[in-house]
Amino acid sequence: MRRWFVLLPLVLLTACAGAVTKLPTVETSAVYEEAKKQRALVVKEYINSFERLQRLAYPILLANYELCGEEVTYLTGMFTANADGFNGEMREAMVKLRNLDEFIKVVYVVPNSPAAKAGVKAGDTLITINGNQIAYGEGAEEKFDRQISKIQKTGERITLELRRNDKAVTAAITPAKACNYPVYLDASGVDNAYATGTKIVFYQGLMRADNDTAVALTIGHELAHNIMRHPQKGMQNAVAGGFLGALVTGLTGVNVVNTFSNAGRSMNQRDFESEADYVGTYLMARAGYDISDAADAWRATGIRAPQQISHGSSHPPGAERFLAVEKAVAEIGVKRSKGQKLIPNDFHKLRDDEAEPTANTDEVSN
Repeated sequence: MRRWFVLLPLVLLTACAGAVTKLPTVETSAVYEEAKKQRALVVKEYINSFERLQRLAYPILLANYELCGEEVTYLTGMFTANADGFNGEMREAMVKLRNLDEFIKVVYVVPNSPAAKAGVKAGDTLITINGNQIAYGEGAEEKFDRQISKIQKTGERITLELRRNDKAVTAAITPAKACNYPVYLDASGVDNAYATGTKIVFYQGLMRADNDTAVALTIGHELAHNIMRHPQKGMQNAVAGGFLGALVTGLTGVNVVNTFSNAGRSMNQRDFESEADYVGTYLMARAGYDISDAADAWRATGIRAPQQISHGSSHPPGAERFLAVEKAVAEIGVKRSKGQKLIPNDFHKLRDDEAEPTANTDEVSN
């Protein structure tokens, strides 16, 4: 009997249906080379998305530092990397496309940024910063980040000694004041973004939008979440809900702490999203973007995801968001025509711990 139990799976496997045509033979070496080509395409697309995201985010971070309270920093508009900063199966393609080695190199410079104005170019190798030698090899990127982060806190002038085509180049950069909410790109294809209270994370799927206005609107939306402290308020609501859940658990013996905590976290979530749409439209306008067709981003979203047009749980329906952004655009237009500050209405109440700003001449998901 035991022998039958052993043989039965083998008999069943031989009875399974299979392909009947003669399949072409594919060499293992050819598969390997094709995989390298596809990884190179993936990395190239990521690089393009990253550079586009930083180009669109940079002016929004700069133009709105007065609304960011104490969360400000000084940015150069320069992004750097070395070969040791990457691992995994995409490393080879990234190193090749970026022409990276053990030294810290400039991989991207935002147009019209302080670094660009100082003459820094992608491909430059960094040798010293303010007279201090820049490390190379393993861990060099982290060490350089620590060096430059100290300077970004004060905004002091940066002098870089660079190597470009085997020639020494010196660049003097005066960093620009900006909101201290860095923008990161996640390689996932998910069509979403989120704010943590300290940073903004974009999934690469969002960068499929052809219209820069739609991307800029989302950047403004996520920055607004951070400025208005929605992640912190959500956590505060979760703690309050969890506390109430603990009381109910103590009285009933049924553990509802997590249920009440999640319910607390979702409290006012739709209002937070509406507020981020409203404030984010202002942030985009203050950065000089044309907001006349900003609301169209929600029609485009409706085409991609029709279920969002009339339905929303934690977020308002897309149709409502379109109309609300249109009203925000009209409101901003009136203020501009009157020469008024582009400050969201009642902003001083929303950030009641800070004075109203002067005119500027861990997460909440999108």
